[in-house]
Amino acid sequence: GLFHIDILLPEHKAGQVAIEVDGPTHFGPDGKATATTLLKRRLLEREGFRVVSVPYTEWQSSADKQGYLQTKLHDLASRSEAASIKETEEGRSGPKRRKAEASGEGRGRTKTGGRVEEAGEKAVKEEEKKKKKKRK
Repeated sequence: GLFHIDILLPEHKAGQVAIEVDGPTHFGPDGKATATTLLKRRLLEREGFRVVSVPYTEWQSSADKQGYLQTKLHDLASRSEAASIKETEEGRSGPKRRKAEASGEGRGRTKTGGRVEEAGEKAVKEEEKKKKKKRK
C-alpha cells in the first residue's frame, strides 16, 4: 500500500485504531502538520481507521509515557462513543450510510471517483518537490 501504520490496534473499543508517531519530518517550520501527514490521516480515516497522532514533542516531554497513551486512547473512545450516540439520535445510521456505501464513499474513493492512492501519491510527490526547492 501507499502508507504504513505505525501501530495498529485492530480491536479497540473505539474501532480499528491507527496510532501514528509523528516525528520532526511530519511538521513544517511553523510547527503545523505537513500536507502529506494530514492527507495520510484523512486517508486512514476514510478507510475506517480511528487515528491517534502522537507528536514527537508531546512524547518527549511526557514523563508518564504509558499514561500519555492511555489518555489519548481514552479520549478517542469517549469521542467515538459520543459521536455514535449523536448519530443514533439524529437517525443517520440507516439510509444515508447505505447510500454512501452504494456510491463508493468511504471505500477508498474520492468524490471524483479516482482512487485514494492516486490522490495520496500526488500529494506526496508535491511535498517532495517543495522540500527539494527549499534545499536549493
